[in-house]
Amino acid sequence: MPRWKILSQAWSVGELSRLAGEALSALAVIRMARAGRVRATPERLFRSIKEVDRILTLLAEEVRSIERLSDQYSLPLDGLASPLLKAVLDAYGVANAKDALEKLGRLEKTLNKVIQGEFENYDVEELERFLEAVLDATTKEVERLTRFSEVLWEK
Repeated sequence: MPRWKILSQAWSVGELSRLAGEALSALAVIRMARAGRVRATPERLFRSIKEVDRILTLLAEEVRSIERLSDQYSLPLDGLASPLLKAVLDAYGVANAKDALEKLGRLEKTLNKVIQGEFENYDVEELERFLEAVLDATTKEVERLTRFSEVLWEK
């Protein structure tokens, strides 16, 4: 694979990592604001959290694109999944496309509750768990890609 493609892929994965990190930080501030520990501007925080929908949409599209192959050849979904999707599947113990899409749908509903301000602490905890899995997977993938890219640059 050409170096520019590897770096481009690392950049894209890094962008997902940034979105997850900003949303995770915003959730922490919302929790503290709700507890009266800090003052916060909810609109700005909710804007960062709303970006999580991009990640959920990306993952749902990936599940739909590999679902038929997984079913047709009786292959495990995580064997066909990107490192990000695999990490999310592992975090929730999901093994098939139907369950994966249901979980992503529930996460989207939870996200909407938080954005609308109609949430409980467990809703925030659920999104934090998801975002931590995303952040962990994307960080590892960026490291892997950049290490691979460094090897190519040495040639």
